[in-house]
Amino acid sequence: CEYAFKSLLPVNLCYVYPFPCQPGEAMPLFMYAYPLFVAIAAYVLYQVRNNKAVVFGVLFFVINLLTALHIVSMSRYVVTADRYVYLSVPGMMLIVAWAIVEYGRRFKIIIPAVVLFAGYFIGYTVVYTREWCDSDTLKSHVREILDERMEEEVNQQ
Repeated sequence: CEYAFKSLLPVNLCYVYPFPCQPGEAMPLFMYAYPLFVAIAAYVLYQVRNNKAVVFGVLFFVINLLTALHIVSMSRYVVTADRYVYLSVPGMMLIVAWAIVEYGRRFKIIIPAVVLFAGYFIGYTVVYTREWCDSDTLKSHVREILDERMEEEVNQQ
């Protein structure tokens, strides 16, 4: 679910994401919604199972993601990493392109929305390329996240 969300609406990007809770802590509430999202996605996929573009896009996304995850080899402080989704994104974007073509004919608001969304992507890319200009700045971003996490943990004790 996290990869699908980050593919469609990239916010708060990082090259790795620490676990949302420390060992022994309760899971955050948003994590309980993921099975619901998977069930909804499975239901929607079942409903559009005759649409070859959507089925291909979903399968392309999921199969490429499953082959790239390497869950076992990921270090303990990381739960997801964006680098695993790059090959899968074209499958998600195929579905988005199909939806734009299909619904753009019926709803004239789609085209301006796509232009605004593209503008968002361009702006977000410009901001992140300035912040992450090399490996050191990229890793410093993760260190800041982990340091904030450690401070929160110390303050809770």
